[in-house]
Amino acid sequence: MRKGIALLAFFAVSAGAQDVSRVYHFANTQSPAGFQEVVNVFRTVGDLRTVSVDTANATLTAQGTADQMALTDWLFPELDQPAGGPPPANHIYTMTGTDGVVRIFHLAHASTSAQVQEIINVVRTALDINRLFPVHGPGLLVVRGTADEAVLAEWLVSQLDVSKPTPGAPEQARQFLGVRDPEIRVVHLSHTDSPVALQELTNILRTITDMNRVFPVQVADVLVFRSSADQVAFAEWLVGQLDQPAGQQGPAPHQQQLAAAWARSDSEARVFYLTHADTAQAMMDIANAVRKTAKVPRIFTCGQVRAMAVRGSASQMEQAASLIAELDK
Repeated sequence: MRKGIALLAFFAVSAGAQDVSRVYHFANTQSPAGFQEVVNVFRTVGDLRTVSVDTANATLTAQGTADQMALTDWLFPELDQPAGGPPPANHIYTMTGTDGVVRIFHLAHASTSAQVQEIINVVRTALDINRLFPVHGPGLLVVRGTADEAVLAEWLVSQLDVSKPTPGAPEQARQFLGVRDPEIRVVHLSHTDSPVALQELTNILRTITDMNRVFPVQVADVLVFRSSADQVAFAEWLVGQLDQPAGQQGPAPHQQQLAAAWARSDSEARVFYLTHADTAQAMMDIANAVRKTAKVPRIFTCGQVRAMAVRGSASQMEQAASLIAELDK
C-alpha cells in the first residue's frame, strides 16, 4: 500500500454529525515516542477523541468530523518528516472559529529536548497559548490559536530559536490590546551569561517588580517579560542596573520612585553597589542585617556586579542606605 493517507470506507453517525475515519501510514516516523507525539497533536490541536496507533504496522487511525479530518489530512504529511528535513512547505492552516489558525514552526537551532521545552514554556505562558506541542524528530512545534496569537508566536519563536546569543542586540517589544498585561519584551543581555547569574537576575525582577511572567532563556541569553507598561519600564531599569560587567555600576540614577498604584506603600526601589563585600556570604550577611533591622523583606543580592536591589518605603530606603554604608567596610 502506498505510504501516506488511506481512506476507510465507512461513516459513523455521532451526536447528529457524520464522522469520518482515516488510516494514516507513517513513512518517516519510526519510534513509539514519535508516534505518540503525532497522536498528541491530533488530539489536542485537532480536538480528536478517537486516535490510535498500530506500532507494528506503523499506522495511525483517527476518527472525527469532516472538518477535523481535513485538518489531520493536512497535518499528517507535515509532521511525518525525517529528522533534518526541510521546513514544512505549507506551514499555516486556517479554519473557522476564533482559534482557527494552526501554525507549524520548524526549529532550526533548538536541538535538545530541554531547549525545545524552554521555548514551549515561554511561548505558552507569555502569550497565553495553551495548544502548543512539539514533534521532536523533525524539530517541529505545532501551535493552534487566533490569527494574532499565531503572528506573536512566530515573532517570539524567532527570537528564542537562535544558534548563539547576540549580546546587546536591540530590545524587542510587542503590545496586546484590551488585556491586563499589554506589554511584552525580549531583552538581549550583554553581560549576564551564566545560568546562575541569569536565574539570579530573573528572581530579582520577579520579586522587586511584582511581575509573575519573567522567563530566562539560557540558550539565547535573553529575558522575556510581560506585564503592565509601568512594571515593564521598572524591569527595564533594573536590567540596565544589573546587566553590567563584573564590578561595574549601572547608569545613574540608581534609585527609582514608583508612582503606579500597584506600588502601594513600598514605592521606592534602589540598587546599592558594594565596594568591599566581595564574597557571596559577605553580601548575604549584609542583606540579612538590612532585612532584619530595617524590616525590608525585599532585598536581593546580585553577585555579578556585587550589588543589592532593595524595595521599600522612603524611610526604609534611608535606613537601608545607612546600614549598608556602615556594614560594607
